[in-house]
Amino acid sequence: MFNILQENITTFGQHIIISFDRQDSSAVTLWYDYANGVQIFRFLLSGEEELGQGGVTRAVCYATFFDRESLVPVNAMYKLRQRNANVVRFAEWDKGREEIYLDRKIETVSADALSEQLASLCADTEYIYTRQTDLQSWMSSKGAPKLTALNTSKVLLKPAQQVHCSSDPAPWAPCACRLTACIHWYPCALRYCENNGVCGIRTCSKCYDMYHTEDGRRRCII
Repeated sequence: MFNILQENITTFGQHIIISFDRQDSSAVTLWYDYANGVQIFRFLLSGEEELGQGGVTRAVCYATFFDRESLVPVNAMYKLRQRNANVVRFAEWDKGREEIYLDRKIETVSADALSEQLASLCADTEYIYTRQTDLQSWMSSKGAPKLTALNTSKVLLKPAQQVHCSSDPAPWAPCACRLTACIHWYPCALRYCENNGVCGIRTCSKCYDMYHTEDGRRRCII
């Protein structure tokens, strides 16, 4: 697991943002767009010196359908204040790991048809990785006509069918690149008292393993 220097949670409008820097000089942002049901993962990665990637940075973005029940209501987050922000916090509930295999791509220039924040946060990428199941969920919730301007394409080589880049395949052989985001502490549910009134917020931790296909392991900065 990557060591996190500090985790920050902020809110505005219908959005919750969790961001953190890691000791390997990478940065991760998870953006929850409640209005559009979009969960955005943005990785800003630094290259590996031993692979001749020193000084290279690269952004990689993913978008998945956001189940609003998996996090506290955004209005409850406004009432939450992070006191003693430098104190090490421990989650009450470890929700384990989720493996996500991305089999579709969204052209970033068209992403504002789904979410303005998605298009803005990932503006320095050509594509945003997603899944067919996520596209279907957005079409069901938003209506297909609203997404006609969203340009998507299939991933020709699905990551679930490729050897992992970390297994050291031939330098330019297609492989499944894994990027991991672990949230060590976040408000995940309301806590109810005996009278069914809200009396607090429950906290969780969770890791996401995101897999997408790269043209070769040198393209997978991990």
